[in-house]
Amino acid sequence: MHVQIPPFGGNYTCTGKCAEQVYDKMFKTAAGNAITACLGTVPGYWFTVAFIDTIGRVRIQYMGEAPFLTCVWFWYFAHADWHDAHKKRLHYATFS
Repeated sequence: MHVQIPPFGGNYTCTGKCAEQVYDKMFKTAAGNAITACLGTVPGYWFTVAFIDTIGRVRIQYMGEAPFLTCVWFWYFAHADWHDAHKKRLHYATFS
């Protein structure tokens, strides 16, 4: 089997055992992503199904959005501090 791997350029080729390892790694990565997606979405779905009548749709949405917005808020301020500390270097990297 002869496989060209585009991110490494047209000159890099992978043959034999290397090609099998590439496909095996991609399959394992895809399977792991599918499992992670199911573990992240299925419990929330069944929680909503179980409690939609007692808690209500809007409260369940707030319970899901509040942790997400908290994470985004912390990420924003952490990134803003990092960006201020590296602003001069970033300016030279993008505009030089």
